[in-house]
Amino acid sequence: MRRKYRISGLTSQATRELTFPVDERGTMKSVVEYFYETYGFSIQHTQWPCLQVG
Repeated sequence: MRRKYRISGLTSQATRELTFPVDERGTMKSVVEYFYETYGFSIQHTQWPCLQVG
């Protein structure tokens, strides 16, 4: 069965500007890097905002 997600909004920043901590030392990784390294997926429209789901 496929998961359903509810969109709660859009980020105020473009996708290429979004980063998050990946470890306890505070090392930051961009969303674009994370998706490429984790899923092998290159985000094409990095100037657009991301969806916020939850």
